[in-house]
Amino acid sequence: MKLTKRIISAAVSGMMMISAVNVTAFGSYYQYDEEQESDDMGEGAGERLYDEGSELYYFKIDSNNDGIYNYVQITYDTASVDNYRGMTHLTIPETIEDLPVLSIDAWAFAYSSTLSEIDIPDSIYNIGRNAFYGTPYLQGLRNRFGIKYAGKTAVIADKNISVAVIREGMKGIAAGAFEGCSGLTSVVFPYSLSFMGNKAFSKCTSLTDIILPECISCIPTGAFSECTSLEEITVSGYVKSIDNEAFYGCTSMKDITIKNPECVIYDNANTISSGDNGFEGTIHGYIGSTAQTYAEKYGYRFEAIDAADEQDRVPGAVKGDANGDGVLNVRDAAFIANVLSQKMPDRLPLSTDFNLDGKTDIRDAASIANYLRKRGASSGK
Repeated sequence: MKLTKRIISAAVSGMMMISAVNVTAFGSYYQYDEEQESDDMGEGAGERLYDEGSELYYFKIDSNNDGIYNYVQITYDTASVDNYRGMTHLTIPETIEDLPVLSIDAWAFAYSSTLSEIDIPDSIYNIGRNAFYGTPYLQGLRNRFGIKYAGKTAVIADKNISVAVIREGMKGIAAGAFEGCSGLTSVVFPYSLSFMGNKAFSKCTSLTDIILPECISCIPTGAFSECTSLEEITVSGYVKSIDNEAFYGCTSMKDITIKNPECVIYDNANTISSGDNGFEGTIHGYIGSTAQTYAEKYGYRFEAIDAADEQDRVPGAVKGDANGDGVLNVRDAAFIANVLSQKMPDRLPLSTDFNLDGKTDIRDAASIANYLRKRGASSGK
């Protein structure tokens, strides 16, 4: 089972919610594995068990197949025609048998015809397809947030929105989540976001510009395909790959800047294109970069980024500079904490080993914070 890691924001307390007509706020759950077809109980699942305290059925999961169970997945009630016996309220605990509850199985609460309230802990970072199908709880989510759970994805956008505010703490956007939202003009991303699925914003024909959060490491297949009003985009130094047709058919695209000189760009003329006849805009990147190689191969216009003037440098140009903005500040400590909470330290450049102990861990974030505090005190700030 493919499970993502949950980002726990260590320095950002939250995002101010926007209240306006056609502005929709999105919550914090989504389905990562868009291709799975069977029940989402993963490899290494033990027998179906029952927890009397929470009145929930569950599996213990040995995700490493090493004989050690390391988390719990909530599953459906097979003993009742009316799933979960007509209950109206359920609370999912953070732990069962001293194991963290991390996942909700596909169809886990489906057809629970009286279930209107479910308390979901922050420990949950995977929700299977149709987990709440046919429940009053699902209808309440639709009415409150303009979202729904269906098919292979857990969050699908209200197609009538013009501005989408994605709350701090949400770590991913499902495949096709905003596909075809033709009125969508703006998206506010949280610092916590690290993943988006294929065609997440495909055919958002009114979207004119977008600023991606720093934790995004891949622009997936068709992510912004046929966004015909999108004029420019900057792909940060943390993006490791741009997949097939990520920017296909962006007819208004004038400029795309790719900050990672080693970014893997899918070898297809339509990965970045104005349509079937190639790309009419300009690709910006470093001399000798994959962006230059890609542009030259397909005859696209290329302009070099001046490294001397470039402020948003490739991560690691400055000691402790985790977020790649070319300076050392408290945001770097927060960035390190966030990435470590995902258990993905390979995203961090070597320069983030601030205390020089041979590895980057939470002590480096603390060292940066202490260094900045002392520097501020010595300068009288």
